[in-house]
Amino acid sequence: MRQIRLVTETFLDQPASNTAISSALLSLTAESKEPETLRLFIPSPVLAFGPQDLRCENFSKAVDYSFKHGFSPVKRLAGGRAAVFHRGTLGFSWTIPDDSPQQNVESRFKLVSKLILESLKALGYSANVGEVPGEYCPGQYSINIEGRYKVMGVGQRIVRGAAHIGGVLVIDDQDSIRSVLEDVYRQLDIQWDPDTVGSLNQKILGEKRTTVEIVKEAIISVFESEFDIRKDVLSKSVVELSRSLEKFHSIER
Repeated sequence: MRQIRLVTETFLDQPASNTAISSALLSLTAESKEPETLRLFIPSPVLAFGPQDLRCENFSKAVDYSFKHGFSPVKRLAGGRAAVFHRGTLGFSWTIPDDSPQQNVESRFKLVSKLILESLKALGYSANVGEVPGEYCPGQYSINIEGRYKVMGVGQRIVRGAAHIGGVLVIDDQDSIRSVLEDVYRQLDIQWDPDTVGSLNQKILGEKRTTVEIVKEAIISVFESEFDIRKDVLSKSVVELSRSLEKFHSIER
């Protein structure tokens, strides 16, 4: 059975810590120095900007609004537009060794979508895969509820020898995401529908309530049914490399 290291450590000391760790894992996995790794973590409040965002004329104003709303701006590992992480979300980061990463992009998206849908189904949620018209950071493999509310975005980054597929699942407090993106997307001249921002705990879904920890354990359970999961911590090599990468992923005022 395919073996995957599971890491659930949370790193909150620097805003760019989690992005830098994913970047370090991708580099070291590509060099066969680290095993396949799944990270599930509770992030600090950050707003992750994509490469296209960085080139926008009013990017500096978007950064100012990010800080104003209490979110530290960072540079994304994958492509896509600005996305939000906070303590009511669950960060998902899966680093996979792959000799043909480009050929397997779609199959990885489909696999992650399948596993997340199974996890949510186990918790009583009827979720779907697909872009919601007008959603923030649009993607073909977004996870939504009722075809109306985006609750998870998924993106990939590939290098020779490895791939990283990651995302953020919104469990609570979709209002703070909507609020910061309204100001930030206006500066980035992104057309979108704020009503598409969703969470697993939004009132529109009724009295169903869950927590980040419950969702995390549901995802782990599904992965354990498919893979040989070995719980562990990050190696010293990953942590040290990530420290040197934090500056690259950080954005200053």
